[in-house]
Amino acid sequence: MIHQLKHRRSALLLSVGLLTAVAAGAEYAPFQGYVEMPQTLAPMIMGNMASENLRVLNERNSSKKGSVAPAGAGAGSSITGTLAPPTGQPRAPHLLAERYPQAQRAKVEHAYFEALRTYGELEKKFGIPPNDVAGAVAAFIAGNYMAWRDVDFPDADFPPLVAQMREVLALNPAFMRSSSAEKRDMYEQLATIGSFMAITRMALKKQPSEGRVAANFRSAAKANLEQFLKTDVDRISLTHSGLLLR
Repeated sequence: MIHQLKHRRSALLLSVGLLTAVAAGAEYAPFQGYVEMPQTLAPMIMGNMASENLRVLNERNSSKKGSVAPAGAGAGSSITGTLAPPTGQPRAPHLLAERYPQAQRAKVEHAYFEALRTYGELEKKFGIPPNDVAGAVAAFIAGNYMAWRDVDFPDADFPPLVAQMREVLALNPAFMRSSSAEKRDMYEQLATIGSFMAITRMALKKQPSEGRVAANFRSAAKANLEQFLKTDVDRISLTHSGLLLR
C-alpha cells in the first residue's frame, strides 16, 4: 500500500498545502472525515466491527497458523455481496469538501478526487474487485492507522485485511440489506478518506509542518478509528492476518 502511494507526488504536495491552510483556522478541526459518513450507514459496520464477529474472525485467523486468504477471495464470504455498483461522477469528494470553508472547497474537492483515484490504482495493484466495499473499509482502517501510529503498512498485509473485512461485512445483516446507493456512498467515502490520510501522512514526512498541524492530523486519525471501530485506539493493531483488537 505504501509503495503505491509514493508515486502520487502531486497529491502529496497538494495535501500538505491543504493541511496547513485548514489548520490555520481554529474554528475547524481538520480531517475528521468520519463525521461525513451518512448516519444510516455508520452503524452498519460499527455495531459488529469491534465485537463478536471480529473476535470470531481473529480466532479463525489464529487457527490457520499463518495462512491468509487473498484479497480476491474471502473464506465463506461472497464478493458480490460487498460490491457497490458503479455510478457516474463520484459524489464523495464533493460531499466531503462541503465541510471546509467556502474559499477552500474547490482545492479540497480536487484533493479528495486525487485520493479516490489513488485508491482505484490500489485496487488494480492488489487485484481487488473494483468497487468492493471491503477494500474501501480496509483502506480506511489502514490509512488512519498509518496516520495515527506514524508507521508504514506493508503491501503484503493489505490483501489479508481486505479479505477479513469482506467476512466482517458478510456477517453484518444491516450492511447486506443496504441499497446499492448506500453501499456506493460507503465505498466512495471510506476509500477517499483512507487514501487521503495515508497520502497526507507521507506528505508530512516529506515536508514537515508545524507541530499543531501534525497534532491535529494524528488526533483526527485517532478519532476516525475510534468512531468507526467503537473501541479505544490503543486496542487496535494491524497484523499479517488483519485487524486485531487486544
